[in-house]
Amino acid sequence: MSSRPVTVAFISLGCAKNLVDSQTMASALLSNGLDLAGSPEDADAIVINTCAFINDARNESTKAILSACSLKSKGACRAVIVAGCMPQRYKNDMFKMMPGIDAIIGLDELRDLPAVIRQVIDGGKHVTRLSEVSRALFEPGDKPVIFSTGAFAYIKIAEGCNHPCAFCAIPSIRGKYRSRKPDDIIKEAEYLLDKGFRELNLISQDVSSYGQDLTDKADLAGLITKLGRIGGKFWIRILYAYPGKITDELINAIGETEQACHYFDVPVQHSDPDILKAMLRAGTCNHVLDLPQRIRSRIPDAALRTSIITGF
Repeated sequence: MSSRPVTVAFISLGCAKNLVDSQTMASALLSNGLDLAGSPEDADAIVINTCAFINDARNESTKAILSACSLKSKGACRAVIVAGCMPQRYKNDMFKMMPGIDAIIGLDELRDLPAVIRQVIDGGKHVTRLSEVSRALFEPGDKPVIFSTGAFAYIKIAEGCNHPCAFCAIPSIRGKYRSRKPDDIIKEAEYLLDKGFRELNLISQDVSSYGQDLTDKADLAGLITKLGRIGGKFWIRILYAYPGKITDELINAIGETEQACHYFDVPVQHSDPDILKAMLRAGTCNHVLDLPQRIRSRIPDAALRTSIITGF
């Protein structure tokens, strides 16, 4: 192998949580003597971090993988590695569907990427690093790679999901809900602020369940309050809050924390009890119906965002 460091390009698809995973992998590469390439055309290896949530996402991931395999067949790169949700969900079929793939890597093995790439570059074929069930919870490290540009960055505060929604494969892909410790999140927030970011977007499959698995009675309301105590001028924005978990304490924390955006991203999915029952979200109907009033009674200028499923 050449003494020149192996260069790696990322194609990160899907949600912001995937982007954070791509940052974790990129940080592992740099700390293990590999370099990042500016584009897939200039890379020795291409990593496609995939989404497998809905058909459109799977089609986008497949198209990106086949495009990378085409570059390899033309000699533009030496290896194609597929990471993330698609191999986690379709682990037994990935090489059958797309034999041009050199390796697949699961959600618990993100930091194994340097070893996987070296194995493939040295001639390994159809390398697999993948656990049956996702259980990992990664910390960003002291000097993480940040792919965000502009004023905002993402902080993943938890991984996985415990909600059994009938239309969603996330629990089977990402595993049970698991929260990061508040002090670790505060440390990451301080690092991002020191780097010049001024909007911290708190993300997970369900931010409003934050802390439910911790023993120190941590919750999202308390986390927002602690983040505000960092002080200074910046924004805290929470994304994807389950309607049944929007407590009065959380609303009050957002209203009373100077840095917290008066913004609620709450996918209600539906409001009919029978449809919600079929969706396995039967307990959310009352929360959906009175939630706007509960929020605006405490935060009159709150901005509300939702998503609705039609034709379930």
